Amino acid sequence: MTSIISQSKDRRNVLITGVNQGIGYALSKNYMKQGDKVFAVCRKSTQALQDLTNVTIIDDIDITDDHKLADLKNKLSGITFDIVINNAGIMTEEVLGGIKSEDLVRQFMPNIVAHLNTTQELRENLSLGSKVVFITSRMGVC
Repeated sequence: MTSIISQSKDRRNVLITGVNQGIGYALSKNYMKQGDKVFAVCRKSTQALQDLTNVTIIDDIDITDDHKLADLKNKLSGITFDIVINNAGIMTEEVLGGIKSEDLVRQFMPNIVAHLNTTQELRENLSLGSKVVFITSRMGVC
């Protein structure tokens, strides 16, 4: 099996959501170091993200907001992505016996539904052979 993070001879267009810290930031840095063109989507950028070269930052995007997804689609019009990594999400801390349904629903929206909505909104930016990845917290698909 070939890793989508492995070295590639050709420069790829890679879109990653949730890039201002953690896994998303690390993936952005990794793809940038490989020479790929990274499109970094986040609600709010960080200095560390801004310091990366060959990274286009698209901030002020909340993937749970349909209007912001439409903005994202417009900003990315005409760009074909080889890889889309849906990484944005939230995680709250609960313990068994103290879990509330409303907390679960609040996590499911950005961690699952918004990933699917983002991919659906950007489907015209995908081609045959494009890879779509879904990364989620422990509250992803149970």
